[in-house]
Amino acid sequence: MSSNDEELWREFELIRERFETHLVDDLIHKIDVYMYTKEGDSILVVVDFKNYPAKPEISIKEVPMRLRSTAEHFHVTQQISLLSNWSSDGKMHVANTLHDIAKRFEDIARLVTEFDVLKEQFKSTEINPVSLQVQLQSYGSQIYSLTVDCEEFPNRPRIMFERQDIDLSNTNSLIKWGQETHLVDLVKESEYHINQINRIPFELELMKTICDTGYDETERTMNFKIVGRERFEGQIFCFSAALPDGYPKIPPKINLITAIPDPSLEQSILKILKESEIKWNPNWFLEDIVVKVDTIISNTAIKYSCIVCRHPIEELENAIRCPNCSRPFHNACWKELKQKFGRCPRCQTPV
Repeated sequence: MSSNDEELWREFELIRERFETHLVDDLIHKIDVYMYTKEGDSILVVVDFKNYPAKPEISIKEVPMRLRSTAEHFHVTQQISLLSNWSSDGKMHVANTLHDIAKRFEDIARLVTEFDVLKEQFKSTEINPVSLQVQLQSYGSQIYSLTVDCEEFPNRPRIMFERQDIDLSNTNSLIKWGQETHLVDLVKESEYHINQINRIPFELELMKTICDTGYDETERTMNFKIVGRERFEGQIFCFSAALPDGYPKIPPKINLITAIPDPSLEQSILKILKESEIKWNPNWFLEDIVVKVDTIISNTAIKYSCIVCRHPIEELENAIRCPNCSRPFHNACWKELKQKFGRCPRCQTPV
């Protein structure tokens, strides 16, 4: 066996140690190299050593359809240019270039899968093979656009949000970005952050439909008044709700401000406020507590306004309630909501 044949055999052995290989002929002048990603994709690369020890020829022959546009965007075939400085002294090895190509396809397969998961869970529009415009939904069915740019993938993606007053660059998913971080987690965290910002303005809007309400932003306190009816006709009951920084995960602290001469009524109201704090659920809203208190005061509940059309719900017994948060809606509005948005505009639960 000549020295060239020995070198070629060593080159083949290095490749075979890392990849599945098939000989195209009885010799090892041309071999098929199969690369497999963790996502189950198979890529066929052909290596031609016919001019060895001169520079071998590498060509990518088969790429799964789902990876092609992304591979073309990243110019994966240019990885072959790593052999442009090939020397015949045995210091360079084709196996290293094949390893780089395989690593690139692994990243591409991961990115394509990440985008597929995003498209399944969020309404999305593909800008190009590495950029996705994702539709986020917040309270009151507000729609926002978030662009996820993965041009530098697997390095940290860039996210661009349509609202300049909201900074999403410090989310945990971005700060801790790595192999175990997923784009869908990043988008979900961004949506959660947006909901946190929108929660209190949305609550204030709901509260104003059922009672006189104001909000002190400095003190993070919502002040509201319930006007008595029937035996308490014309009497005004004042309350304050302190909203902690962790609200709504942390319950509000609601206080009765008005002095009530009726001890029984006062105890009933305080009991509702105490139980609401102890049993607090992040899917609850202050309007739910107001309705409970008003029922105790006047024996009849305040009329909810439909979040979709903003009109009062006259017949509560005929309304449709969200199966998660029990918020009532008009029948027609709920059907429209399900078809158009697929989420409750209050608790954000898919419906």
